[in-house]
Order: sequence, then structure tokens, then C-alpha cells
Amino acid sequence: SASVVHLAGPEEEDLIVRGEGEMQGGNVVLFWVFRPTPHGYVLALTAPAHDLEVKRKRWRGVREIEMSGETAVMFTAVQFRWDGKRFVKFRERSNDMR
Repeated sequence: SASVVHLAGPEEEDLIVRGEGEMQGGNVVLFWVFRPTPHGYVLALTAPAHDLEVKRKRWRGVREIEMSGETAVMFTAVQFRWDGKRFVKFRERSNDMR
């Protein structure tokens, strides 16, 4: 499935695609983030996670993305920031499940 989001502004239509069917596991799914260019869409981020959240906070004019997942014993969240060409890992945090 896919959703249109506005990562840099209301005029721009970015796409977040979520894998379905065989593209997902028991507690994880593949996500792809595509950004528009004058020549079409380019892949800006792909990673497996349980959840993807588009944050309000911006870096270089583009909203940050957080992907998270959990196991029976650990919660992990990874924040991504735009570097001008793609989203790169900015910060990762993990907590024991209680």
C-alpha cells in the first residue's frame, strides 16, 4: 500500500510504500520512501520496521522519519534525517521491554 505525504511542503508529493502479503513478516514489514525529482521519483529510504512515523521536526527543510520495532525483550527506534539526497540514520535508541 502507498500513501502520499508532504515531507518538505504542501506542494510536494512524497510517497511512503508499505509492503503487504509476502513483503511482511510476523512483526516487521518493509517500507520505502520515495521523493519526487524533475525526472520522476527516487528511492530515498528503505528499511524493515514495525512502524514508520513522519515527525513534525524538520532537518534541512524536510521532516524527520522514525522507524521502530520490538521483540519480546527489546524496543528499538531509529531516527532518519535528510542529507540532501536520501534519508540517513541520525540516532538509534533501544530500551528493554518491561
